[in-house]
Amino acid sequence: MYLLPRMMLLLLLSAGTSRAVDKNWLTDIVAALLDEYVQQDKIQGQFCLAANIPKNPSALGQFLQNNRYTEDVEETLKGGDVYVGNAVVVAKPETWEYRTRWATLRRREPREPLDHAERRVLENLDPLIEKSKGHVLVIYSYLSACDMCTSDEELRITEMIRDKVVNHWSEYAFVFTKLFTKPGFSKEGQSVTRSVATLRQSLDDLANSGLHLENIFRCYKPPNLVFRCYSCSSEGQAADVCVDEDAQPQQGRSSGGSSRYRDSNNRRSSSSERRRGSRSSRERSSYWSQSRNRDGGRSRSGSSRRRSNNWSQSRKRIRRRSRSRSRG
Repeated sequence: MYLLPRMMLLLLLSAGTSRAVDKNWLTDIVAALLDEYVQQDKIQGQFCLAANIPKNPSALGQFLQNNRYTEDVEETLKGGDVYVGNAVVVAKPETWEYRTRWATLRRREPREPLDHAERRVLENLDPLIEKSKGHVLVIYSYLSACDMCTSDEELRITEMIRDKVVNHWSEYAFVFTKLFTKPGFSKEGQSVTRSVATLRQSLDDLANSGLHLENIFRCYKPPNLVFRCYSCSSEGQAADVCVDEDAQPQQGRSSGGSSRYRDSNNRRSSSSERRRGSRSSRERSSYWSQSRNRDGGRSRSGSSRRRSNNWSQSRKRIRRRSRSRSRG
Protein backbone atom coordinates (compact mmCIF):
# COMPACT_ATOMS: atom_id res chain seq x y z
CA MET A 1 0.00 0.00 0.00
CA TYR A 2 1.33 3.44 -0.95
CA LEU A 3 1.80 5.70 2.06
CA LEU A 4 1.67 9.47 1.74
CA PRO A 5 4.69 11.36 3.07
CA ARG A 6 4.04 12.56 6.64
CA MET A 7 4.15 16.27 5.80
CA MET A 8 1.73 15.87 2.87
CA LEU A 9 -0.64 13.87 5.08
CA LEU A 10 -0.60 16.62 7.71
CA LEU A 11 -1.34 19.25 5.06
CA LEU A 12 -4.25 17.24 3.69
CA LEU A 13 -5.68 16.73 7.15
CA SER A 14 -5.44 20.42 7.97
CA ALA A 15 -6.70 21.79 4.64
CA GLY A 16 -10.15 23.30 4.87
CA THR A 17 -10.50 22.53 8.56
CA SER A 18 -10.79 24.76 11.60
CA ARG A 19 -11.05 24.36 15.32
CA ALA A 20 -14.70 24.44 16.30
CA VAL A 21 -15.54 27.43 18.49
CA ASP A 22 -16.53 26.58 22.07
CA LYS A 23 -20.29 27.10 22.50
CA ASN A 24 -20.08 28.44 26.03
CA TRP A 25 -17.37 30.96 25.14
CA LEU A 26 -19.39 31.96 22.08
CA THR A 27 -22.55 32.39 24.17
CA ASP A 28 -20.81 34.95 26.37
CA ILE A 29 -19.26 36.75 23.39
CA VAL A 30 -22.58 37.03 21.53
CA ALA A 31 -24.45 38.05 24.68
CA ALA A 32 -21.92 40.84 25.30
CA LEU A 33 -22.09 42.08 21.70
CA LEU A 34 -25.89 42.11 21.68
CA ASP A 35 -25.97 43.79 25.06
CA GLU A 36 -23.84 46.59 23.61
CA TYR A 37 -25.30 46.91 20.10
CA VAL A 38 -28.98 45.97 20.56
CA GLN A 39 -30.08 46.74 24.12
CA GLN A 40 -31.84 50.06 24.77
CA ASP A 41 -33.31 50.17 21.23
CA LYS A 42 -29.98 50.79 19.54
CA ILE A 43 -30.03 48.56 16.43
CA GLN A 44 -33.48 47.23 15.58
CA GLY A 45 -34.53 44.71 12.96
CA GLN A 46 -32.18 42.81 10.69
CA PHE A 47 -28.49 43.66 10.87
CA CYS A 48 -25.15 41.91 10.53
CA LEU A 49 -22.02 42.39 12.61
CA ALA A 50 -18.54 40.91 12.18
CA ALA A 51 -16.25 41.03 15.21
CA ASN A 52 -12.55 40.11 15.23
CA ILE A 53 -12.20 38.63 18.72
CA PRO A 54 -8.67 38.22 20.14
CA LYS A 55 -7.78 34.71 21.31
CA ASN A 56 -5.52 36.14 24.01
CA PRO A 57 -7.69 36.41 27.14
CA SER A 58 -5.74 39.42 28.41
CA ALA A 59 -6.64 41.36 25.23
CA LEU A 60 -10.39 40.79 25.47
CA GLY A 61 -11.02 43.60 27.92
CA GLN A 62 -9.38 46.12 25.61
CA PHE A 63 -11.33 44.77 22.64
CA LEU A 64 -14.65 45.17 24.43
CA GLN A 65 -13.75 48.65 25.64
CA ASN A 66 -12.64 49.82 22.18
CA ASN A 67 -15.70 48.55 20.31
CA ARG A 68 -18.64 50.22 21.99
CA TYR A 69 -21.83 51.36 20.28
CA THR A 70 -20.87 54.99 19.76
CA GLU A 71 -22.56 57.96 18.14
CA ASP A 72 -20.38 57.35 15.09
CA VAL A 73 -21.81 53.84 14.71
CA GLU A 74 -25.36 55.12 15.14
CA GLU A 75 -25.05 57.96 12.63
CA THR A 76 -23.32 55.75 10.06
CA LEU A 77 -26.10 53.16 10.16
CA LYS A 78 -28.83 55.79 10.14
CA GLY A 79 -27.29 57.23 6.99
CA GLY A 80 -27.51 53.84 5.31
CA ASP A 81 -23.76 53.26 5.25
CA VAL A 82 -21.65 50.40 6.59
CA TYR A 83 -19.75 51.07 9.79
CA VAL A 84 -16.16 49.85 9.48
CA GLY A 85 -14.08 49.95 12.66
CA ASN A 86 -10.73 48.47 13.62
CA ALA A 87 -12.26 45.24 14.91
CA VAL A 88 -15.96 45.35 13.99
CA VAL A 89 -17.99 45.85 10.82
CA VAL A 90 -21.72 46.55 11.16
CA ALA A 91 -24.40 46.92 8.50
CA LYS A 92 -28.14 46.89 7.98
CA PRO A 93 -29.72 45.80 4.68
CA GLU A 94 -29.32 48.28 1.86
CA THR A 95 -32.37 50.47 1.27
CA TRP A 96 -33.71 51.77 -2.02
CA GLU A 97 -33.21 55.32 -0.75
CA TYR A 98 -29.52 54.64 -0.13
CA ARG A 99 -29.09 52.90 -3.50
CA THR A 100 -30.76 55.83 -5.30
CA ARG A 101 -28.59 58.38 -3.50
CA TRP A 102 -25.45 56.38 -4.25
CA ALA A 103 -26.36 56.07 -7.94
CA THR A 104 -27.20 59.77 -8.25
CA LEU A 105 -23.82 60.81 -6.87
CA ARG A 106 -22.16 58.63 -9.48
CA ARG A 107 -24.57 59.65 -12.22
CA ARG A 108 -25.83 56.12 -12.68
CA GLU A 109 -29.23 54.53 -12.82
CA PRO A 110 -30.16 52.76 -9.58
CA ARG A 111 -30.71 49.06 -10.05
CA GLU A 112 -31.86 46.07 -8.09
CA PRO A 113 -31.30 43.79 -6.28
CA LEU A 114 -30.46 45.52 -3.01
CA ASP A 115 -27.61 44.07 -0.98
CA HIS A 116 -28.37 42.14 2.17
CA ALA A 117 -26.66 43.03 5.45
CA GLU A 118 -24.39 39.97 5.40
CA ARG A 119 -23.03 40.79 1.96
CA ARG A 120 -22.37 44.42 2.90
CA VAL A 121 -20.36 43.29 5.93
CA LEU A 122 -18.32 40.78 3.93
CA GLU A 123 -17.55 43.39 1.28
CA ASN A 124 -15.98 45.58 3.96
CA LEU A 125 -14.05 42.90 5.83
CA ASP A 126 -10.55 43.82 4.61
CA PRO A 127 -9.50 45.83 7.71
CA LEU A 128 -10.28 42.79 9.86
CA ILE A 129 -8.51 40.42 7.47
CA GLU A 130 -5.29 42.37 8.00
CA LYS A 131 -5.50 41.48 11.71
CA SER A 132 -6.84 37.93 11.45
CA LYS A 133 -3.82 36.23 13.01
CA GLY A 134 -4.48 35.33 16.63
CA HIS A 135 -8.18 36.15 16.37
CA VAL A 136 -11.55 34.42 16.07
CA LEU A 137 -14.01 35.92 13.58
CA VAL A 138 -17.61 35.97 14.77
CA ILE A 139 -20.21 36.94 12.15
CA TYR A 140 -23.61 37.63 13.69
CA SER A 141 -26.81 38.09 11.68
CA TYR A 142 -30.13 38.57 13.45
CA LEU A 143 -31.90 36.57 10.71
CA SER A 144 -30.67 33.29 9.30
CA ALA A 145 -29.29 33.34 5.77
CA CYS A 146 -32.01 33.20 3.12
CA ASP A 147 -31.94 31.07 -0.02
CA MET A 148 -31.09 34.13 -2.15
CA CYS A 149 -27.97 34.72 -0.04
CA THR A 150 -26.79 31.20 -0.71
CA SER A 151 -28.02 30.50 -4.25
CA ASP A 152 -28.86 33.69 -6.16
CA GLU A 153 -26.05 34.55 -8.58
CA GLU A 154 -26.10 38.26 -7.75
CA LEU A 155 -26.70 38.05 -4.00
CA ARG A 156 -25.06 34.87 -2.76
CA ILE A 157 -22.36 35.20 -0.15
CA THR A 158 -20.87 31.70 -0.24
CA GLU A 159 -17.89 32.60 -2.44
CA MET A 160 -17.20 35.69 -0.35
CA ILE A 161 -17.19 33.60 2.83
CA ARG A 162 -14.70 31.20 1.30
CA ASP A 163 -12.43 33.97 0.01
CA LYS A 164 -12.65 36.42 2.91
CA VAL A 165 -13.26 34.23 5.95
CA VAL A 166 -12.17 30.62 5.53
CA ASN A 167 -8.93 31.56 3.76
CA HIS A 168 -7.83 34.00 6.47
CA TRP A 169 -9.04 32.75 9.88
CA SER A 170 -8.42 29.37 11.50
CA GLU A 171 -11.35 29.86 13.90
CA TYR A 172 -14.67 31.43 12.95
CA ALA A 173 -18.38 31.23 13.65
CA PHE A 174 -21.49 32.31 11.77
CA VAL A 175 -24.27 33.07 14.23
CA PHE A 176 -27.95 33.95 13.88
CA THR A 177 -30.93 34.31 16.19
CA LYS A 178 -34.22 34.21 14.29
CA LEU A 179 -35.17 31.90 11.44
CA PHE A 180 -35.85 33.84 8.24
CA THR A 181 -39.23 32.22 7.60
CA LYS A 182 -41.23 35.24 6.42
CA PRO A 183 -39.21 37.44 4.06
CA GLY A 184 -42.23 39.46 2.92
CA PHE A 185 -43.70 39.24 -0.55
CA SER A 186 -42.79 37.57 -3.80
CA LYS A 187 -42.32 39.44 -7.07
CA GLU A 188 -45.96 38.66 -7.80
CA GLY A 189 -47.01 40.38 -4.56
CA GLN A 190 -47.91 37.16 -2.78
CA SER A 191 -47.07 36.58 0.87
CA VAL A 192 -44.13 34.21 1.23
CA THR A 193 -43.31 31.74 3.98
CA ARG A 194 -40.13 29.71 3.72
CA SER A 195 -40.48 26.02 4.50
CA VAL A 196 -38.26 23.93 6.74
CA ALA A 197 -36.88 22.23 3.63
CA THR A 198 -35.92 25.59 2.11
CA LEU A 199 -34.25 26.74 5.33
CA ARG A 200 -32.39 23.44 5.57
CA GLN A 201 -31.11 23.80 2.01
CA SER A 202 -29.98 27.37 2.70
CA LEU A 203 -28.10 26.21 5.78
CA ASP A 204 -26.45 23.37 3.86
CA ASP A 205 -25.42 25.77 1.09
CA LEU A 206 -23.96 28.14 3.68
CA ALA A 207 -22.03 25.28 5.27
CA ASN A 208 -20.70 24.21 1.87
CA SER A 209 -19.05 27.62 1.49
CA GLY A 210 -16.30 26.20 3.68
CA LEU A 211 -17.83 27.23 7.00
CA HIS A 212 -19.09 23.70 7.75
CA LEU A 213 -22.11 23.10 9.95
CA GLU A 214 -20.05 22.83 13.14
CA ASN A 215 -19.11 26.51 12.76
CA ILE A 216 -22.71 27.72 12.38
CA PHE A 217 -24.76 28.44 15.50
CA ARG A 218 -28.17 29.69 16.52
CA CYS A 219 -27.88 31.89 19.61
CA TYR A 220 -31.24 32.70 21.16
CA LYS A 221 -33.54 32.21 24.13
CA PRO A 222 -36.03 29.36 23.57
CA PRO A 223 -39.31 29.48 25.51
CA ASN A 224 -38.76 28.69 29.20
CA LEU A 225 -35.02 28.22 28.67
CA VAL A 226 -32.00 30.48 29.00
CA PHE A 227 -30.17 32.33 26.26
CA ARG A 228 -27.37 30.27 24.77
CA CYS A 229 -25.78 29.18 21.50
CA TYR A 230 -26.77 25.89 19.85
CA SER A 231 -24.71 24.15 17.20
CA CYS A 232 -26.36 23.76 13.80
CA SER A 233 -24.59 20.43 13.33
CA SER A 234 -26.29 17.26 14.52
CA GLU A 235 -24.59 14.02 13.50
CA GLY A 236 -23.34 15.65 10.32
CA GLN A 237 -26.76 17.04 9.37
CA ALA A 238 -28.42 20.43 9.86
CA ALA A 239 -29.84 20.51 13.39
CA ASP A 240 -33.62 20.92 13.58
CA VAL A 241 -33.31 23.84 16.00
CA CYS A 242 -31.60 25.82 13.21
CA VAL A 243 -34.29 25.25 10.58
CA ASP A 244 -37.58 24.60 12.39
CA GLU A 245 -39.30 27.09 14.71
CA ASP A 246 -41.22 24.24 16.36
CA ALA A 247 -38.10 22.23 17.18
CA GLN A 248 -36.97 22.17 20.79
CA PRO A 249 -33.27 22.31 21.60
CA GLN A 250 -31.83 19.41 23.53
CA GLN A 251 -32.83 19.59 27.16
CA GLY A 252 -30.40 19.36 30.01
CA ARG A 253 -28.34 21.54 32.27
CA SER A 254 -26.48 24.32 30.52
CA SER A 255 -22.73 23.94 30.88
CA GLY A 256 -22.29 27.63 30.27
CA GLY A 257 -21.05 30.00 32.93
CA SER A 258 -22.97 32.85 34.47
CA SER A 259 -24.58 35.17 31.97
CA ARG A 260 -26.71 38.21 32.57
CA TYR A 261 -29.15 36.90 29.94
CA ARG A 262 -29.27 33.42 31.45
CA ASP A 263 -29.47 34.61 35.04
CA SER A 264 -32.12 37.27 34.51
CA ASN A 265 -34.30 35.03 32.36
CA ASN A 266 -34.09 32.20 34.88
CA ARG A 267 -35.24 34.54 37.62
CA ARG A 268 -38.15 35.75 35.48
CA SER A 269 -39.26 32.22 34.60
CA SER A 270 -39.30 31.04 38.22
CA SER A 271 -41.13 34.06 39.62
CA SER A 272 -43.17 35.44 36.73
CA GLU A 273 -46.45 35.29 38.64
CA ARG A 274 -45.07 37.13 41.66
CA ARG A 275 -43.55 39.88 39.53
CA ARG A 276 -46.44 40.37 37.14
CA GLY A 277 -47.42 44.03 37.02
CA SER A 278 -44.39 45.18 39.02
CA ARG A 279 -41.43 44.46 36.79
CA SER A 280 -38.35 46.56 37.28
CA SER A 281 -36.94 48.75 34.53
CA ARG A 282 -34.12 46.28 34.08
CA GLU A 283 -36.62 43.46 33.41
CA ARG A 284 -38.67 45.62 31.07
CA SER A 285 -35.54 46.48 29.10
CA SER A 286 -34.50 42.86 28.69
CA TYR A 287 -34.01 42.27 25.00
CA TRP A 288 -34.51 38.53 25.07
CA SER A 289 -37.62 38.45 27.26
CA GLN A 290 -39.55 40.36 24.62
CA SER A 291 -38.03 38.69 21.52
CA ARG A 292 -37.30 42.10 20.03
CA ASN A 293 -40.83 43.46 20.70
CA ARG A 294 -40.02 46.67 22.54
CA ASP A 295 -41.98 48.25 25.39
CA GLY A 296 -42.49 51.85 24.34
CA GLY A 297 -43.06 53.01 27.92
CA ARG A 298 -39.79 51.63 29.27
CA SER A 299 -38.04 53.77 31.87
CA ARG A 300 -34.52 54.81 30.92
CA SER A 301 -33.48 56.20 34.31
CA GLY A 302 -29.90 55.15 34.99
CA SER A 303 -29.65 53.30 31.65
CA SER A 304 -26.10 54.49 30.93
CA ARG A 305 -24.93 53.28 34.34
CA ARG A 306 -26.60 49.90 33.85
CA ARG A 307 -25.06 49.47 30.40
CA SER A 308 -21.63 50.31 31.79
CA ASN A 309 -22.01 47.81 34.64
CA ASN A 310 -23.36 45.10 32.31
CA TRP A 311 -20.51 45.66 29.87
CA SER A 312 -17.96 45.47 32.70
CA GLN A 313 -19.51 42.22 33.93
CA SER A 314 -19.44 40.81 30.40
CA ARG A 315 -15.75 41.66 30.07
CA LYS A 316 -14.87 39.86 33.31
CA ARG A 317 -17.00 36.83 32.41
CA ILE A 318 -15.51 36.48 28.93
CA ARG A 319 -11.95 36.85 30.23
CA ARG A 320 -12.57 34.00 32.69
CA ARG A 321 -14.05 31.84 29.94
CA SER A 322 -11.15 32.59 27.60
CA ARG A 323 -8.52 31.72 30.21
CA SER A 324 -10.23 28.39 30.77
CA ARG A 325 -10.50 27.88 27.00
CA SER A 326 -6.81 28.65 26.42
CA ARG A 327 -5.75 26.20 29.14
CA GLY A 328 -7.89 23.52 27.47
